[in-house]
Amino acid sequence: MKILCRCTLLLLTMMLIFPAGQAWPSREPTARLRFERIGGYPKQHRQYVVRKGDTLERIVRSQFGKMSNRRMSSLYTDIQRLNPGLTDLERIQEGQTILLPGNVPGAGAPPVTAGTPYMVKKGDTLTKILTRDFGVTERYAPASIRQIRRLNPSLANPDRIRIGEVLYFPQKPLPAVKEGKAEARPEKEAAVEIPKAKPAEAPAPSVGRIETIRQIVRACNGQLTTRGQYILPLSRGGQMTIDCTSIPVVEFSDGSLILIDFAKRLPEKNRKLITTGRKRYAIASLLPEEPLAESLQKIFDASRTYRMTKRSQPLVLNENPQVVLRADWQVSETKQPASEAKQSPKKPASYALSFLAEGEAPLPEPAANISEQQGWKILEISEKTGMISAADKQDALHISPATPSGSAVDLVADLMSRLDIPTVRDKNIQIFEKGKDGFNLEIHGDLTAEYQGKRVLFNAKKMPQQFINILKQKGYEVVILDPSLSRRGAVEKAMNAVNVPLAAGDYSFPLKSSTGKTRADFRFPALKISSPKGTWYLVDFDFNPDLYPLLYRNGEVNIVRF
Repeated sequence: MKILCRCTLLLLTMMLIFPAGQAWPSREPTARLRFERIGGYPKQHRQYVVRKGDTLERIVRSQFGKMSNRRMSSLYTDIQRLNPGLTDLERIQEGQTILLPGNVPGAGAPPVTAGTPYMVKKGDTLTKILTRDFGVTERYAPASIRQIRRLNPSLANPDRIRIGEVLYFPQKPLPAVKEGKAEARPEKEAAVEIPKAKPAEAPAPSVGRIETIRQIVRACNGQLTTRGQYILPLSRGGQMTIDCTSIPVVEFSDGSLILIDFAKRLPEKNRKLITTGRKRYAIASLLPEEPLAESLQKIFDASRTYRMTKRSQPLVLNENPQVVLRADWQVSETKQPASEAKQSPKKPASYALSFLAEGEAPLPEPAANISEQQGWKILEISEKTGMISAADKQDALHISPATPSGSAVDLVADLMSRLDIPTVRDKNIQIFEKGKDGFNLEIHGDLTAEYQGKRVLFNAKKMPQQFINILKQKGYEVVILDPSLSRRGAVEKAMNAVNVPLAAGDYSFPLKSSTGKTRADFRFPALKISSPKGTWYLVDFDFNPDLYPLLYRNGEVNIVRF
């Protein structure tokens, strides 16, 4: 009975709450809350504003300190989850805000993140700022700079700070105070995953050898870094700091990065870390006592596209005159990187290396220019003094091959003058006389020459055979230089008439250095005319006006363009 009363009371109460005619909802919408632990970190995430020069790896190193490669890979994944709009971890922009996890299990203690801002002024250096404004002695400046670099991930090179740049200095005391006060022991630098490469004791290469390598690398569109530190990102995360004073770094335009390791200063462990998984990283192991050419070959062959090979044959350049250069080695770019080829396709570069003996002069500038126009850059090197520039022109010889203009008769007249053969232009010769033949008749000769007791008449127009016979009786040899005759044919005909030796062939003219070594040859086809007055070479092509003074000076070569 009591149960029945309770049910009746409950029914009345429900009728009061839901009046008659209102339908009972068949399905009530529900809100589901999904609680997810992001990244598995015990503390709440935090914000970080990207600074100029930041990369995600630098941010992680500066915010979380040392950690294993595996832990770093996991951390990257969690940062991606915290920042769904960050589609590419390699592309972060200055001023962008990203979310970072709180404390990371398995990571070292994060370095100091709060700092005192300072704007760089004219004449400032990090050492000067530390000693002037923070009371750090020079002895402890390196340790302080390492702290500052951790606080300023965008500071790639502490030796290069720019006016107006804002740097952050630790708020807590730096490792040492001004002189006169007690000096604290320098704070131990926060550990990085890969320790700085510390070279073992080995003979140091000479400064001259390093500078010569620098000059040659620069000439081949590369650069050599021998000061400061180089931060080398590694394939599996982490980075290695290279001391460039001990391990110089070469960078080529093809993206190759080569560490020059003299006498195996790099520990084997570091060598494997550098070369594993990075095709553009390489190590060139050099020996201080080895020949310079051998050292250069190791560097170029370690790159992605350059190769240095010994030359067994000379370089043959140009056509007429043909320029043949002697070179010891060549450096060629075997292929252009695909990324660069799409942007600006170009012909692969080629360099010819010659090692000069002591006191040996380099190639003259015109010869070097010709080779560069043909795609070969000449690099001449002395083991003692480094690269040597092409020798300038020795004097102001502004001469060029003779180019007689006009008809074939004009050309022959010019040659006769050069050979010192007496000639007369436009001479009239008596053929018939009135007293003897009943009338006077003269024949016009375009050019007459007398040489070694022989008289020759050169004429451009044909004449009757009767006139030719009469002229022969008077002691003249008649040579008709018909306009249909080529200029070369006219020269050959004229020289034979005056008994001047003429020879056709390919002629070579060596260009020798002060030590007697042949540095180059100039070769071209010509008609050679020899006489007591001199020797001339007749060519039927335009001779390079820059090369001609070299031939004229070295061999007294006279060129005539017929």
